[in-house]
Amino acid sequence: MKKQSYISLLWALYSFFLLCFDQVLKYFALRYPDYQYTFFHNFLGWEYYPNTGIAFSILVPNWLILFLSPLLLLFICLWYIKIKKTNGMITLGFCLLLFGAVSNYIDRALYGYTVDYIRFFTSILNVADIMIALGMVFLYFGSNSPKSPKGSS
Repeated sequence: MKKQSYISLLWALYSFFLLCFDQVLKYFALRYPDYQYTFFHNFLGWEYYPNTGIAFSILVPNWLILFLSPLLLLFICLWYIKIKKTNGMITLGFCLLLFGAVSNYIDRALYGYTVDYIRFFTSILNVADIMIALGMVFLYFGSNSPKSPKGSS
């Protein structure tokens, strides 16, 4: 197995761990919905919020999200398979994006909304949202970075 394959497997396992961590935190948020805790002058904390919208709480019917999300994830997977040269940043970005989206999709399928629990300034989000955002950043910078010579990573 090539070194790049081991690195890809490591990023996938790391992202899967974050998916599981996010689901555990969502379980606690659902179990104790009235619990709130803030610090740093209410800029950071814990607060349960059932988010029926998508990014920035934009309202979209749940049936549409459940229908389109697998198609979008399939498109992203096909794109990743199709690209010829990947690097560690692209692989990490792909894994974070994929597993973050799957974690939020699980919520949509089970509850009809996404469970958010991290208060950050004026928004409430979850670990999966952070994974998706970081995944996009890594994909952007990984695809715009100079390509490394074949065989290095």
